[in-house]
Amino acid sequence: MTEMPEWYQRFEQAMHGHVAPGQRFVAEKDPEYMEAFLAFTTKLFTRPGNEISPEVREVIVIAIQAALGAWDPVRGHTRRALVNGVSPKMILEGMEIAAMAAGVGALFGGAEVLAEELELAGQEFPEN
Repeated sequence: MTEMPEWYQRFEQAMHGHVAPGQRFVAEKDPEYMEAFLAFTTKLFTRPGNEISPEVREVIVIAIQAALGAWDPVRGHTRRALVNGVSPKMILEGMEIAAMAAGVGALFGGAEVLAEELELAGQEFPEN
């Protein structure tokens, strides 16, 4: 495996170790693109004056990815959301909204990922 630059190591840390093989491949083969892409997406989440909190932004990303059936990104962003204090209920509600447009597969697939990530994190879904 290639030694990755510091900016990529920060990305892996921010994703809590859940980086898709395709992301690493692009970082190795076209590092300038990946560095620019990560700078852009980071800026979207952290620029001053954002009305939408980073936590809600994360839930929006999870919901869209669930609607697209992009389960690996759903997993990575779910893990990051849980680590950063987003409640499991908020994540589930985001996927429930996505299911209205994308169908219940978005919800059920996303719920499966959420359950697995909660187990890995040693967390439980809150009782009603």
